Amino acid sequence: MVPPSSVSLTIKRLEDELGCQLFDRKANKITLNAQGKALRTTLATVLKELDSTVSAIKQSSTEVSSEINILIKSQNTDILKFIRKYKELHPNVVFKITQNCIYEEYENFDIIIDIESRRYNNYRRLPLTSEKLQIIASKKHYTFNKNCTLSDLHENNFIMYNETNPLRDAAIKCCERAGYKPHIILESDNDEFIAKAVENDLGIAIVPESFLKRVDNDKIGYLSVYNFNVYYNTCVYIETNIETSAAAYTFFKDLLLDINKRTILWHKVKQKSAE
Repeated sequence: MVPPSSVSLTIKRLEDELGCQLFDRKANKITLNAQGKALRTTLATVLKELDSTVSAIKQSSTEVSSEINILIKSQNTDILKFIRKYKELHPNVVFKITQNCIYEEYENFDIIIDIESRRYNNYRRLPLTSEKLQIIASKKHYTFNKNCTLSDLHENNFIMYNETNPLRDAAIKCCERAGYKPHIILESDNDEFIAKAVENDLGIAIVPESFLKRVDNDKIGYLSVYNFNVYYNTCVYIETNIETSAAAYTFFKDLLLDINKRTILWHKVKQKSAE
């Protein structure tokens, strides 16, 4: 219900402001050119974000309480600190958290915490943490305090997380890239149990770098493995093809802002240290 002349005038003003043509005009035919298509793609995303934000603001203004369902499929615990912080600002929001590595019914959850994966193609992804993998062994191990490669460890017994734990897949892939399949003698998702098994020199284990901080065992340590530079990335996922609740949407947005602030602060500290 807008006169063609008004549309044409608006397009002309927009093109004048941008300093480029958005359409190819031939006789009575008009089509989007490359610049126009690029702008349309960006605007589609921006307008969707704007609509979602407006919807979230409207809902939150009348919302007394709500529930956010979170599925945690990784071992990352950093998200719990942010949940506590968010709870202080939004005391009426109730969190229902499920930690299950094999749970696949994603439609029951507003937020999913999992390793970086292509399985979440329809989700918006937010990188949460990136943690280096390390190889732990008893301090009595024959390679402790010696430089070695992952290939050098092919005859060792390995202690692995259970099959449902994504860290297990990452560890096995590391060994396969080194040219062998690890000989697994023990499987567990209990960090303390894994640490005890390693302490007794039953085998070695590939674990996140924060492992030793969690178990506090001075009888085990990291091996000096040359050129072993593998990272374990954890992301936050939120569905984009369904209507997200106001609470879940603001939680995701606030988490994004929190991560950005910490990243900016880290870069400032790093720059200051360099100076």
